[in-house]
Amino acid sequence: MHERNLELAELGTFRALGYDLRHGPELGPDAPGAERSTPQDVILAGRVRDTLRRLNAELPHNNCEEVVRVLSRPPHPTLVQNNRWFHTLLTDGVEVEYRDAKSGETRGGRARLIDFDQPTENDLVAVSQLSIAGASGKIIRPDLTVFLNGLPVAVIELKDPTETQADLGVAIDHVLGQDDGWRRFRTLVKELSTAFALVVPRPETETRTPHLAFFQRCAAMIRKRLADESDGGAGQARQRDIDAAVRQVIGGAVSADEVIDLFAVAGLEEARLDILSDEFLGRVAALEQKNLALETLRKLLNDQIRITERTNLVQSKRFREALEDAMLRYTNKAISTAEMIARLIDLAKHLREAQKHGEELGLSREETAFYDALADNESAREALQSDTLRLMARELTEMVRKMPKLDWTQRESVRATLRRNVRRLLARYGYPPDLAEGATALVLRQAELSTSNGA
Repeated sequence: MHERNLELAELGTFRALGYDLRHGPELGPDAPGAERSTPQDVILAGRVRDTLRRLNAELPHNNCEEVVRVLSRPPHPTLVQNNRWFHTLLTDGVEVEYRDAKSGETRGGRARLIDFDQPTENDLVAVSQLSIAGASGKIIRPDLTVFLNGLPVAVIELKDPTETQADLGVAIDHVLGQDDGWRRFRTLVKELSTAFALVVPRPETETRTPHLAFFQRCAAMIRKRLADESDGGAGQARQRDIDAAVRQVIGGAVSADEVIDLFAVAGLEEARLDILSDEFLGRVAALEQKNLALETLRKLLNDQIRITERTNLVQSKRFREALEDAMLRYTNKAISTAEMIARLIDLAKHLREAQKHGEELGLSREETAFYDALADNESAREALQSDTLRLMARELTEMVRKMPKLDWTQRESVRATLRRNVRRLLARYGYPPDLAEGATALVLRQAELSTSNGA
C-alpha cells in the first residue's frame, strides 16, 4: 500500500472516532484560518484557551495566558524530561495561584487541561502534514499530528512495512539523533519483542509482525555499528560480520568483497583505500540523514585506524587522537553535526594521504613505520633531510628483520642489544642527541609491533 493511501486510511479511522480533520497548511501563520502565529508553534493556543475557560471558569484571564506560556516553553534540556513534565501537566493540571473575584482571597490550585469527567467534550483534532520549525531552523513534517484540546499528544509516521530498505536509513538516523535515543530504542524493542512473544499465537499479531521485524532490523544494524566501541579484544577486531547499515550507505560505491576488505573481517593484511575516495566521501556528506552519515564516517575511520595500529604506531596515534578530540567536542556540543561531518571528511582525506606517503618516499610499509617514528619530532625533521631519514628507516627495517622471532617480554637481553644498535645508528647519522632517547624508545616499540605482526 502506498504511503499516501495509508495516510488517507488513517485519517478515515480518526474521523470515525470523532476527530476533526485538518491539513497542516490550513493552520499556518499565513492561512485564513490560522491557528499558529509562527512555524515554531507546537500548540494550538486558541484551542488551549477555550479549554481552560471551559474547564476552569474561576480562573482569571491573566492566569489562562500564563498557563499557555508555561505549556509553550518546556523547561528541561532533554526530550525525555520534557515528555515526563508534559505528561504530569496533562494528568494533574498546571499549578496556578489567583485572586478569587468574589472574596478577594488568594487561592491556589491546578488548571485542568483535559476533561476526564466527560471525555466526549474534549477537542480532538488530527492534522496531516503539519510543518514545524525547530530551534536550529530544521523543518520536520510528521504524516499525522494528534491534538487534544490544542496540545500535541502524538505524532504518527506512516510507512509501508513491506518496503523496509528505503526507510532503514531514515529510522536509524532518527534514533541516533535523539537524546539517549539508542538506549531508549533498544529497551523499547526488547520490551516489544517480549510482549509479542507472549501473544504471537493469536491471529491479531499477524499485522504487527512486519513492524516488529522493522524495529528489530534497525536495532541489529545500530548494535553492529556500535559494537566496536563496547566490545574490545583482538577477536572482536576480526568479527565475521559486516555492518549492514554502513554497507547500505556505501551502496554501489564498492562491491561487497571490497567492503569485506575494508573491515578486514577476513583477516586480510590491507584494506582498500578507494573507499575513502573523494567521490565516496562526497556521497556520504550529501546524505540527508546526517546522523547516519556521521556514524558511517566514524565507523570507517575507526576501522582504518585500527588497521594502521597493527603496523604504524605514530600514524595510528596521531589519527586516533584527532578522532577522539573531534568526538569529544561533538559530544560536548562544541560543534554541530554538520561541522563534525566536515571534520571527519578532512580527517579521512588526511588519513588517505598519510597511508600513501610511504609510496611517494619509495618505502615499504615497514620502512614507512620506522621513518615516521624517526620523523615524529619536528626538530629531528629540521635537522635531518628526508633522504637521511629514509636511509635510517631502511637500516632499521633490515636490523629488525634479522632478529629472532621471540617474545620480547621474556628476553630483556634482546631488547638491550637492539637498544644499543639503535642508539649507534642514530649517532652515526647525526640524529639530535637531545631527541635520541625518545626516538630510541619509539623505535623499540615500533620494532616490537613489527615483529609481533610478522614483518
